Amino acid sequence: MNVPMGRPQPGNLPGDTNTFVGRRDEVAQVQQLLGRSRLVTLTGVGGVGKTRLALQVAALCRGEYDDGVWLAELSGVRDAVVVPHTVVESLAVVDQSMRRQVDVLAEFVAHKELLLILDSCEHMVDASALLVEVLLNAGPGVQILVTSRQRLEVSGEQVFVVPPLPVPDPSAADPSAADPSAAESSAAELPTPAPVPDAVALFADRASASDPDFRLTDDNRAAVTRLCARLDGLPLAIELAAGQTRLLSVEQMDALLADHGRLPDIAESGEGHRHVTLRTAIGWSHELCSPYERLLWARLSVFPAWFDLEAVVAVCADDRLSSERVNALLSALVDKSIVLVRPTSHGSQFRLLDTVRDYGLGWLRELGEEKQIQRRHLGHYGDVARRFHESWNGPEQIAWVHRIKQKVPNLRVALEFALTEPGERHNALELARHLHHYWIVCAPKEGGYYLDRALAAAPADHVHRAGALNVRAWCAMFLGDGAGAKAAGTASKEVAEQTGDLVSLADANLFFGNHHLLYGDPPQGIPHLLQAMKRYQSCGDPVVRVPPTLCALATISLRAGALDAAVAGYERVRSICADNGEQYVRSHVDYLQAQAELAIGDTRAAAKHARAALRTKVRLGDMVGVVLSIDTLAGTAAATGQLQRAARLFGLAHHIAGRHGIRYRELTAIRTEAEPKVQDMLGAAAYETIFRQGQRFDVDQGIAYALEDKARAKNTTPG
Repeated sequence: MNVPMGRPQPGNLPGDTNTFVGRRDEVAQVQQLLGRSRLVTLTGVGGVGKTRLALQVAALCRGEYDDGVWLAELSGVRDAVVVPHTVVESLAVVDQSMRRQVDVLAEFVAHKELLLILDSCEHMVDASALLVEVLLNAGPGVQILVTSRQRLEVSGEQVFVVPPLPVPDPSAADPSAADPSAAESSAAELPTPAPVPDAVALFADRASASDPDFRLTDDNRAAVTRLCARLDGLPLAIELAAGQTRLLSVEQMDALLADHGRLPDIAESGEGHRHVTLRTAIGWSHELCSPYERLLWARLSVFPAWFDLEAVVAVCADDRLSSERVNALLSALVDKSIVLVRPTSHGSQFRLLDTVRDYGLGWLRELGEEKQIQRRHLGHYGDVARRFHESWNGPEQIAWVHRIKQKVPNLRVALEFALTEPGERHNALELARHLHHYWIVCAPKEGGYYLDRALAAAPADHVHRAGALNVRAWCAMFLGDGAGAKAAGTASKEVAEQTGDLVSLADANLFFGNHHLLYGDPPQGIPHLLQAMKRYQSCGDPVVRVPPTLCALATISLRAGALDAAVAGYERVRSICADNGEQYVRSHVDYLQAQAELAIGDTRAAAKHARAALRTKVRLGDMVGVVLSIDTLAGTAAATGQLQRAARLFGLAHHIAGRHGIRYRELTAIRTEAEPKVQDMLGAAAYETIFRQGQRFDVDQGIAYALEDKARAKNTTPG
């Protein structure tokens, strides 16, 4: 159950944004519980550090799980149905079937050895418990670490109540309270300095991050200790206090809390007491903010997960908070540890912890702004989806895919608001329709779920109904639901005919051309595709939809054995895509052209196009396309007598398919034809040995091997 030394470990644990302080005993205790139980739930009051402890334990033991350690964050989920979708997304499972998501997950984990962290389950306890039971029953090698304010009540669950950080006796750290006789001791008799308690160490670490001039000294240690004791050792409360060190000295903070009597007596204890302590500490931090900082804090509470500066300005700025002021206020909230920040390839992202967000949401409601800011949130993410849709066929296509993936929790919340708020349901259909390409590339089943709800909620004459039905048809087709796809496609065509929407009529022609290609008699698709071409050109659309239409026509030629015509068609599509920077359709065309060239016998051209497809499929995160491209490269290797390379590539493709839950045997004809020949020529035993070498590749190294990238693949051939 151990990952080999030197091999990168699969998983999606986030990088540390700050140091982990203390908790040595708690880490050891949770590790021991994981050693004897497959389900461990960390409970405790908000702000006690459940998530941080879970992530630390997971990071320390990730090498014990062959299939990695994975984090699924549920705090932003508002619909129980979406819980399995979120876990599918977190585990990078590819689902292109009509099965229930829980059944897809059950099949995926059946032979896996992994640790799954389900974070922040308290608002989705029933859905989380159901999913946990399914996963544990299906996968004997699966362990689950849950963070929740309440236990799941699942059989076999081991519960660990995360305590606050140890609170030292304030008098023990106060030099004035020490035994006077100690001063008479000689220097040689001075005791060794006591270790810094965890709570004090946490304050010192976070305070120095907020104020680089801060140091824990003999002069301020007693005040820090008293402050940590007043805050009951709650990590979030301590971190919020540490964020104020630029404005107030520790002594001033301690005096303010003591003089105003805002916290319960230090001698009190219990969970209710700690709830009061945390809320008081958050309220105290709130009072120390300027009025404009408080207003921004309240408005930020509509974001369920990470968000960027563009979103802050769009959602929170107005006549009271100018965009210039918002930037400065956001920085101030980061400095005060109220807002978290992390760097990404697309710039900084920000987040409120759940407890801090809940406090801000309460203030937003008191201000009477909740619905107004939720509408602005919906408006912003609706605009993001529109820009994604409009930019899809341009040079930023791949960048947009990754941007949208980061925004999914916010897009879900925007959809939920639109679907449940009277007067906003028409916006749900537009938003879901504009996410067309995200649904198709990344999440066709979730797309179908939201599109069905949006279509049911929207008025019959909605301007986006025909387009949304068309997207629904494509989602069904990608899930293998030929009948459902045809029904949605037919409905889309009927609406387009009623409204005279020529673009949607052309879209319906394109869909039915592809439907015949996949489910019927491919030549019957030709009239649909030719009609689509005519309509697109009459609408002045030579770039967005013409390439996939030409691709489908070329593929019909490929299926009919008209290989030269197919290659000519693919070359035409590649040229149009290259002129406009489009890469998704081009990568599919490269894959198909590789098949055509291989059938012609031009293995050099076949390998060139298969490598081009693979490079782009990797960048898009299209793992089905990655597997198909590697299989094609294996086929070209077999055709040129590189039998060991072919066997190794077949093993690599099988490994990647298994890693992402792809139903591999249903994918490719090349493997069906070429693999038995390679087995016969190498011999069954030799083939199996080399095939397993491919299975042992790390994915990144294996892809480098497939691309013949010698710099990246150096010394990576597994034994």
